[in-house]
Amino acid sequence: MNIRLKTLLLALAAVLISLPIFANPKDPHTSNWPYDFKADGFYFNKINNTQNVAINGIYSKPEHLIVPSTVEYEGVTYTVTELNKFCLATACGPGYFDHTTYAYNYDTKKITIPETVTSIDGLGFSGIINVTEIDFPESLISFYYYNSNDYPGHSPMGPFMDCRALKEVTLPKNLKVLGGSLFEGCTSVETVNVLAPITYISGSVFSDCPNLKTINFSDLSHLRTIGGCAFKGCNATILEHFEFPASLKTIGEEAFRETPIKEVVLPAGLTEVGMGAFSFCPELTSVTIGEGPKVFSCTFMHCPKLAEVKLPESTTQLQFTFFNCPQLSEINLPGNITKIGTQPFGMTKISSIQIPSSVQQMAYDALANCAALTSIDFLDSPNVITFFNDDENKYYIDENFLLKSWQLSGSPNVQQIYVGRSLKNYSFSGFRKTLKNLTFGPEVKYIYDSQFADLSLITTISIPGKVETIGKNAFRGCTGLTNLSLSSSLTEIGENAFEGNPNLAKVSVPDKVETIGANAFKGCTGLTNLYLGASLKQIGNNAFEDDRNLAIIESANPTPPDIFSETFLRVDKYSCEVYVPVGNAERYRYADYWNAFRTFKEKDYSGISDTVADGTAVRLEGGRIVLIGGDTRVTVYTADGRLVADRRLSSGESLELPSRGLYIVTAAGRSFQICY
Repeated sequence: MNIRLKTLLLALAAVLISLPIFANPKDPHTSNWPYDFKADGFYFNKINNTQNVAINGIYSKPEHLIVPSTVEYEGVTYTVTELNKFCLATACGPGYFDHTTYAYNYDTKKITIPETVTSIDGLGFSGIINVTEIDFPESLISFYYYNSNDYPGHSPMGPFMDCRALKEVTLPKNLKVLGGSLFEGCTSVETVNVLAPITYISGSVFSDCPNLKTINFSDLSHLRTIGGCAFKGCNATILEHFEFPASLKTIGEEAFRETPIKEVVLPAGLTEVGMGAFSFCPELTSVTIGEGPKVFSCTFMHCPKLAEVKLPESTTQLQFTFFNCPQLSEINLPGNITKIGTQPFGMTKISSIQIPSSVQQMAYDALANCAALTSIDFLDSPNVITFFNDDENKYYIDENFLLKSWQLSGSPNVQQIYVGRSLKNYSFSGFRKTLKNLTFGPEVKYIYDSQFADLSLITTISIPGKVETIGKNAFRGCTGLTNLSLSSSLTEIGENAFEGNPNLAKVSVPDKVETIGANAFKGCTGLTNLYLGASLKQIGNNAFEDDRNLAIIESANPTPPDIFSETFLRVDKYSCEVYVPVGNAERYRYADYWNAFRTFKEKDYSGISDTVADGTAVRLEGGRIVLIGGDTRVTVYTADGRLVADRRLSSGESLELPSRGLYIVTAAGRSFQICY
């Protein structure tokens, strides 16, 4: 090695060796903790160049450890005001921060703290294994709390962590805030006395204290916050009938999880109830929540005795809220809910549910795993509900309840559904084996692709008047369908929309429809009568394939709609009669692919005037049926047999038709068709 370089390195090493070995005071992951001086068995740190000091460690461990109020050092008297982390458990030097490796204090059984101390670090007593008694000064106002952000990779840690012999603690009257993880993991503590009027209970204060039976609060009337996991896993008897004060504003995540609470009555003015706040509570039977909270996520899941619930009108979101509450049989959803996430009612006994008109979003599996559910009402609204995939929130379900299928088949007994609004990205096919009654409300505007496919038990479908488009496969495979009434506003019927419905006998396509998609009525083998509206321009290929019993086709458009070579594949074109507007039989007879039919008959579709008896006649005038002369009863039916009007008319009186289409009019014992 170069002689000059070697000399330089040796000199540098000598300088480094001469430096004091102190760890960075801001880095707890060290083998040496810094201190300014030591005296009387303690290590001390000066606080901001004042005459106040903090105890940072000990080098003696007496059975009765008395913390001094003052200490003399180099002629200066310092006042002890703080206790730092692990300071009474381990010497300031040998231990690591990780509580699994620092040096435990097995010798100290009693600790006395002077009135000068106002603050104790969040780990102040941690690791004093056999301490049974701690005398706190009234001067104490705070415990500092360490959480996982302070030391990544570690769980939150409280001041009494690993105090395994401690059974009773009395906190001083000026300690108004219970710091985070204060008693977390104190497996032996049985009684805690809180003398101060508490305003804030931090996270995990009494979490995982299985033997804690008594918590004596002197005053909770000013309590504003209960932190996350505050009482999680705690069996204290006070929790059975915990009184939530009117001052309370926030309840954190899992705050009362796995506690013996029996009834929850939350005050008005509460703004937040955290995820899983009352989950896994085996004795909880009743819940009443005052106005304020908006979101309830996993709040009461896995509460086996919960039977009564009253949600506030302020509620806007639900998700896993009552999952696996098997005794819950009834729920009234408030009118301000906008979002229903994954399975808020899964594995309950709820038999019927009304989805409020305020709802804008629902998870695909919002109604899954409701085995008792028989009736669903989507209440009337002009707004669309958009369904979404809520997979990212399923992690919270306990592993024992993770289900392989989250589809609607998990609600196998639904028999009745009222659809009062449009439902986007949603299919009802999961109810195919049970759904018998499907009713649409007047506000529905859209029938989306495959939405009602394979509902084999449905017999009647009436599409409401605002629907303009029926999507692809919308009612494909509804094999029990016998009655179909289409919207007068309809302009398009999608591909395969009614394919494979063999019991459908009559179809009247409204006059505003311009296109019928390919395969739209393919395989409707029971179809005998077909009316095609006056605006129809195109019928897709195979639209009526295999409709072998089709006997009458009425096409009200003077111009033959465009069809394809297989539009009417395997329809008997020799026996099937085609009715067309007066004067247009030849146009149809020579039109491409219409010319395969052999029988064309002309009919007046512009209106009708017919003598019914002794000079009495009816006439169509601008959407009204007018009686001319006489006095008789007039009934009007749609082409699919739905009664529109039934009145006795005198000469000059009229009936208004609800929309354009084909109608059957009966007067004075005679019946005839009228197209408006």
